[in-house]
Amino acid sequence: MVLMQVVRLALQIDITNMKKEFYVGYHLGSQVLYVSLKNIHGEIENVTFEKEMSWSFTWRYVNDKFEAFLDTKPTLSHLKGKFFHVWDGNN
Repeated sequence: MVLMQVVRLALQIDITNMKKEFYVGYHLGSQVLYVSLKNIHGEIENVTFEKEMSWSFTWRYVNDKFEAFLDTKPTLSHLKGKFFHVWDGNN
């Protein structure tokens, strides 16, 4: 698995392009998606113990590896224990 080590805030042009992609719709062969800490209500969600225990063993294992990776990168520590939301503009 390859993890991107550069995380940046969305620029206004990113938001404009995402809106356009959602409006225009599906494009064969296009791969448009954005990963955000914010859910559909604009809120950042923490991973709770109860929620994590509802995951399969595999998801907990992968999450533990990802959290351990975040521990090695001080600049990414703000991402620990957070849900990530995928906004797919190719729907």
